[in-house]
Amino acid sequence: MGRPPRFTEEGILDAALSVAASRGKQATVDEVATVLDARVGSIYYRYPSRESLFGALWVRSVRRFQAVFLGALAHPDPRTGLIHAAATIPDYCRAHPDEAVALTLYRHRALLVACPPNLYEDVAGLNVELLGMLAQVAAGLGATEADLPMITAATQLVPYGLVRPYLGTPDGIPEWATPAARAAAAAILDLIPWHEGRVAAADR
Repeated sequence: MGRPPRFTEEGILDAALSVAASRGKQATVDEVATVLDARVGSIYYRYPSRESLFGALWVRSVRRFQAVFLGALAHPDPRTGLIHAAATIPDYCRAHPDEAVALTLYRHRALLVACPPNLYEDVAGLNVELLGMLAQVAAGLGATEADLPMITAATQLVPYGLVRPYLGTPDGIPEWATPAARAAAAAILDLIPWHEGRVAAADR
């Protein structure tokens, strides 16, 4: 029997996470090898390029965050779920600062254009569940497809904008960012002309 691999894929990605947390987009495979006390070749054996390694880390980080976001979105009251989902962004980034930095390594559309072949399927399908659930929740409030950009702004774009200046800083995400994300989301949702005579539920 051959010897078991010295480093698991999760172990390599954990090392990549620690490097990315301090180095951001400047992180290198050599630095990951140093953290692992491994030869660079052993990492390239698993991940044939820098983009394969840090792209895989990014995909893992996105999935970890999306699990929390989707859990909040599943609230029985659709509007409350949207507001809770918006608040998960500052809360998650505060609780998981390394993962928060890893989320900035790539943009989905840009990575799709130059995606390593071994990651393409994962990257292409990464947002399918999230977008589907957002559409489902929006439909529960009587929204139309034309309303989805405002819902995306309320639950993602504005909360991301609140936390981005603080990512990777010593002080981290300020506590006020969570109520600010909730208030901003509620205000944007109130601008949407909900259809079918639906009235948004009171914030909880």
